[in-house]
Amino acid sequence: MDPKDLEIEARLQKLRNEIPSKSTTTDDQLAARLAGLKGPSNRQGVTEEDIANRLSNIKGNKNVPTESELEEKLARLKGGPIPGSGPVPNNNVNILVSKKKTDAEQVNDLLKQLVTETDIDSCITSSTTRLTDNRSSKSILKVNSKH
Repeated sequence: MDPKDLEIEARLQKLRNEIPSKSTTTDDQLAARLAGLKGPSNRQGVTEEDIANRLSNIKGNKNVPTESELEEKLARLKGGPIPGSGPVPNNNVNILVSKKKTDAEQVNDLLKQLVTETDIDSCITSSTTRLTDNRSSKSILKVNSKH
């Protein structure tokens, strides 16, 4: 064997000798431990009632809001009327109120709209015509070049 292997073997044997053998517990010791764990109090003498009291003190005596209180809170958050607080004021203002125009103003507006739409149509038509003309002239050139 290698000297390193011998050294490792010696260390391993030394460690095995140093580990004390576990003492085996008897059934009586296990039963006593189990009875101690199942008893009314734990090792520090604190009962379940003490734990429940501590928990309720931590949580505090918070009052649970009623349904009407929750509805009022929700209404305040939404900015709406609080239920049961009386008549609801009409805060709705019609924003889309249009001014009354005379017949002449309405006719002028319609004519302006017609002119604008006609200009748009003529731009689209002229663009389409130019595209068509370009395509047809290219196809004519192709046909002429083949002949």
